[in-house]
Amino acid sequence: MNGRMGGADPQDGSLYKPAPIDTSWVQDPRAKEFPPNKKTLDIKRPPPARANVFVHEHPKTIEDGYFAVKGFQNIWQNIPASTHGNGDTLSFADGHVEYWRWLEPETAKRKTWDEPGKKPVDRDLIRFQKATSDPDS
Repeated sequence: MNGRMGGADPQDGSLYKPAPIDTSWVQDPRAKEFPPNKKTLDIKRPPPARANVFVHEHPKTIEDGYFAVKGFQNIWQNIPASTHGNGDTLSFADGHVEYWRWLEPETAKRKTWDEPGKKPVDRDLIRFQKATSDPDS
């Protein structure tokens, strides 16, 4: 699940008992204007038709149930699977599904956390960033 969907933040600990686990750590620290989406109505930037909810994550980075995307850094925090013919299938908040073929050959070869994106521009990473927290939407 995308790290911005269904998460909890530190304030939730005072509202709910037992306190939910704070999942705001999956967000880039500079992404304060993109808090976790706790309700469907919270999904605005990007809008539901462009907001990624579920993605098939690479087995080497599955550790917590969240697909974390660093929105403002050229780093793959988690990596998508490439078991679907050099691409992956993503679901979006409006209910539709898309198959994304990788634009960069390096995307299918990634094997671990926090790998730097392709320089000067990693088009696949940018697509994930825009599907997670798009300041232009």
